[in-house]
Amino acid sequence: MLFREPTLTELIATYTNLLRNSRLFLKDTHQIEVVFQLTDFANNHKIEVRNGQLKQASQLRIRKGVAAISVTYHGTQLKTYHGFDITDQRFKPKYFVGWVGNQKND
Repeated sequence: MLFREPTLTELIATYTNLLRNSRLFLKDTHQIEVVFQLTDFANNHKIEVRNGQLKQASQLRIRKGVAAISVTYHGTQLKTYHGFDITDQRFKPKYFVGWVGNQKND
């Protein structure tokens, strides 16, 4: 996922599985929250979906734009960010950064 160019459907499937596993294996106070932000340059639209809304975004057809996914691990100080450039409906990784409190870990 970090080094290949997934499609939107593949990305959403990965993060939907992460959410499902969070619900199955973690305490209610330690659930994750996924925020997926997309910017479509062709139509100048910004879209933001969270958690259960992720599957709705899988129908989008963005040919050129950018995307960012943030995952917050509630009950901890851990937060991650994953950024992509979108070209021809392929998501090219730009960065992956994790934060523990106010300390950056890349």
